[in-house]
Amino acid sequence: MRVLGTRLRAPRTEAGLTGAALAQRAHVGQPTVSKVENRHAEPTAPSPASPSPPAFA
Repeated sequence: MRVLGTRLRAPRTEAGLTGAALAQRAHVGQPTVSKVENRHAEPTAPSPASPSPPAFA
């Protein structure tokens, strides 16, 4: 999980995105992004019935 947080934060900051901006694009709350980046949560895959969020622009 430690690697995932780093792998999420580094490109986010290089792209100039805030945690809130990434959260909005990913259709999750900003606290979720923060928790993943800081190793307090692990993301789960959406169920097949869930609509896919739009790709990053």
